[in-house]
Amino acid sequence: MGLTLELGGKSANIVFADADLQAAARFSAFLAMGHSGQGCLLLTRLLVEDSIYDQVVGMVLAMTQMMKVGDPFDEGTTMGPVISAQSCERILGVIERAKSEGAGTLLTGGGRVGGDLKGGYFIEPTVFGDVDHASDLAQNEVFGPVLSIIRFRDEAEAIALANDTIYGLAAYLHTNDLRRAHRVAVSLEAGMVNVNGFTGVHASAPFGGVKQSGFGRMGGRSGLEDFMRPKNVYIPLT
Repeated sequence: MGLTLELGGKSANIVFADADLQAAARFSAFLAMGHSGQGCLLLTRLLVEDSIYDQVVGMVLAMTQMMKVGDPFDEGTTMGPVISAQSCERILGVIERAKSEGAGTLLTGGGRVGGDLKGGYFIEPTVFGDVDHASDLAQNEVFGPVLSIIRFRDEAEAIALANDTIYGLAAYLHTNDLRRAHRVAVSLEAGMVNVNGFTGVHASAPFGGVKQSGFGRMGGRSGLEDFMRPKNVYIPLT
């Protein structure tokens, strides 16, 4: 019997200057904050080409600041609470350390939601800009609604930054250049690469990570083979 482990992630989303920037920014904001950031394959590092950095950051902030934090049973809610008091305090601790260490510039959020929600485990959608890629904020899984935005100069640097992590579960990229999409996708060290969107995880396709994001695959033929025990039988013909 085989063993499959699907572990954590620190997924990068690379946005090149030739991408549909509005679509890329919307995707980045909502996939980072989905499930209150509590998802192994959610994008937590947004890598933006330097020439469009300010433009994309502005779009992401506008979308993030429009999110409604509240009761998850309310159809108007964009983001609900995190899972527990312990998780809430841990995530707020990550934010405070990032601020004190100068890991990046806090652009929005960063605190616990007050008002009618002050007694719950609600954290503001939080975005840091110009994040130091060597910082704990960029390297370690937060598992909360915290997005790190990082600049890159060219394709080679984008790939290097995306791969510079102990994790390798998912990766995302936005470009309208099909050749670049293929070239970058091959170079990214991740078990899943999504171009210009996210189709989800399907039972018919293999899903899993590389490096410290786990080993083995779930789903598809590969997922079945992980739980089979092959046997070779050799019989001489002479």
